[in-house]
Amino acid sequence: MSPFYFGNSLLYYLCRRLIIVNFKDKKMQQEEKVCLVCKRNEEMVPLVRVDYKKNTYWICPQHIPVLIHDPGQLEGLLPDAGNLQAG
Repeated sequence: MSPFYFGNSLLYYLCRRLIIVNFKDKKMQQEEKVCLVCKRNEEMVPLVRVDYKKNTYWICPQHIPVLIHDPGQLEGLLPDAGNLQAG
């Protein structure tokens, strides 16, 4: 269906596109749910969500101390990790 239809047809088209895009985004997030350090997934270890700079990352309990005490080790894995202060 072309996006140039008016009225209910256009609304249907836009809603359908939004649902498809939203579904793809959620699917991508699910596929990327691995520890940013060791790359183990949620089937192997528990993962903790980290929201940083408008992105979502996952880290396992083994690597949380690295994030807290020496975030510079995450340089290349987490944007600007070298600029984070240790806690």
